[in-house]
Amino acid sequence: MQTNLEGKIRNTNVPLYRPLLPLFEAITNSIQAIEDAGNGQGKIDISINRSKQTTLSDSDAAYSDIVGFTVTDTGVGFTDENFNAFNESDTRYKEKRGGRGVGRFSWLVAFHEVIIESTYAKNGSHLRRTFRFVPRGDGIEDAAVENSRTAVNTTTVTLDGYKKQYQKMCPRRSETIAAFIVEHFLEYFVGPDCPEMYLHDPATSTVLNLGKVFEEEMVANSDTARISVNEVAFTIIHVRLYSRHIKRHLAHFCAHHRVVTSEELGGKIPDITGLLEDEDGRQFVYAAYVESDLLDASVKSERTGFNIVSDDSELPTSTTNWSEIRSAVLEECRRSLSPYTVRIPTIPPCCSEGRRPVVPKDSGRVFRVIAATCSE
Repeated sequence: MQTNLEGKIRNTNVPLYRPLLPLFEAITNSIQAIEDAGNGQGKIDISINRSKQTTLSDSDAAYSDIVGFTVTDTGVGFTDENFNAFNESDTRYKEKRGGRGVGRFSWLVAFHEVIIESTYAKNGSHLRRTFRFVPRGDGIEDAAVENSRTAVNTTTVTLDGYKKQYQKMCPRRSETIAAFIVEHFLEYFVGPDCPEMYLHDPATSTVLNLGKVFEEEMVANSDTARISVNEVAFTIIHVRLYSRHIKRHLAHFCAHHRVVTSEELGGKIPDITGLLEDEDGRQFVYAAYVESDLLDASVKSERTGFNIVSDDSELPTSTTNWSEIRSAVLEECRRSLSPYTVRIPTIPPCCSEGRRPVVPKDSGRVFRVIAATCSE
């Protein structure tokens, strides 16, 4: 059976509001390649490629058009096995990791072509494989394998020719892109085996250590809760994000430790339309990461949603539906956020007479209170 590549790309869904999704897919491949190498922590370098406008000042360059991204890793490389899997549509090669074999097609939805160069080990020597992934024919052009001049495993994937409809939706500043990468891969950063990751913006000579972005700007505290929906277990990680670049409170629904879809919480939970404040008066944005075996098993092939019915009206028999999952998750988010979302009281009239208000204590985390009474 032959695969129509153009049809496959046309049927791959990359929402315009998720312009960084193809970049995330490339980073995921790099993380998995480093895991396969099994030779230490590994390193991933991500570069922002901007249009070449030499007349721009450094401040203007930070907002110039992004034409692509380059992702380089120290993983196992494009071995024969990996290359054969790349050439197989809907391959089951990474099925145990949640891969559906279609992530690379998202590259050609948002970019005109992908340029790949990889050095890998074979039979005691190193080879260099190069090719271009393009939206025509069988997808592979200019493929070549030759002896490598270096004996270091590395793979470089360049997403080239950002299509205008996605380019205009992409954040411009490197700091903002860094925040979104860390937010998307938060569960990797939380874990002990996350590779070193750096974001480079050559146009402004900026290099951001994403591990430090995670530690210093993104996360101060997190805690984990477990809930059950019709006896189906869900884990929710509650996180406070201290980033200047992320402004929305979100619940992220994940599969295999990767964000699949997100729901904005503003308007669904009282008093979280703006930034929240912690006990020390620091402003933060809230994020919930939701995981479950059910979500792992139900994720759509292009990883833009889940094959879970919306409510009971669509089913002849009772089963867990999206409406129930969503309601339970929102309720848990409300519970976690309640110390930070209750309203600041108005000062009782008696306080104008010089008596001090008595504020009722709650959990110790409360910095806003519902009511206040005056002392005698």
